[in-house]
Amino acid sequence: MSRNRTSFVTTAGHIEPAPRVRGVAELESSVRSQLARISDIETEICRLRAEQIRCAGTYLREQLEIDSRHALAMSEEQSRVMAAEIAVARRISNLSAASWLSDAFLLDDSLPFTLEALERGELSLWSARAIGREVNYLDDLALRRLADEVIAEEAVGMLPGRIKKLAQTRVMGIDPAAMDRRARQERADTFISCQPGDAGVAFLTAKLAAEQALACWHAVHDQATAVYAGGDPEGR
Repeated sequence: MSRNRTSFVTTAGHIEPAPRVRGVAELESSVRSQLARISDIETEICRLRAEQIRCAGTYLREQLEIDSRHALAMSEEQSRVMAAEIAVARRISNLSAASWLSDAFLLDDSLPFTLEALERGELSLWSARAIGREVNYLDDLALRRLADEVIAEEAVGMLPGRIKKLAQTRVMGIDPAAMDRRARQERADTFISCQPGDAGVAFLTAKLAAEQALACWHAVHDQATAVYAGGDPEGR
C-alpha cells in the first residue's frame, strides 16, 4: 500500500499527519501570544507570591498567639523553629526561610501599598522585599506608611535595580536620621564566610566597614602586584 509522502510521516511506527507549514504572519501572531501568556503567568505568580506573604503574616501572628497562651515568650529558639517550618513548606534552606519570613511579615504588617502592587503584578517580589528593607529603617509607623505609599506608586514600571535606590532616596527624604541608623546597623552586622565551589575552588566573601574592606583590597592588590612583578610563571 502506498502512502503520500508529502502528507504523512512515520514516528515510532505510527503514521501521522505531517506538520502544517505556517506562514510568517501566523508565526508572528503566535509569538505575540506566547509573550502575552508569559506576561499573564508572571502577573499570576506575583499574585500568588502576595497571597503567600499574607499567609506567612497570619501564620506568624497566630503562632505567637499560641505561644502566648502557653506562656511562652518569643525567643531566638522559637524564631529558628518557625523559620524551619517555613523552610519545609517552601522547600528552601532555613537561612533563606528566616530572611523571607522576616520580609514577608514586614510587608504584610506595615507595607500595604507595596504588597498590593506586588499582588497586581506591578512589582516583583525582589522589588517588594527591597522596598521593605529600606522602609524598615523608619521607626515611626506613620512615616513607614507614608514612605510605603510614595515608593509603591513611583516604583511601578521601574527596573528592579533602580527601585532600591528610589527607596533609599525617599526614606532619607522622609527621615534623614534613618540613614544614620542604617549605617550604624550595617557596620555592626559584618561577617566573613568561605563557601566551597566546584573543581577545587572556593568563594571568600566579606561584609566589612568600608575602610576595612578597602584596606583588605589594597593588601591583596599589593601582594598580587608584587607576584606579577616578580614574574609569576602563570602570568597572573
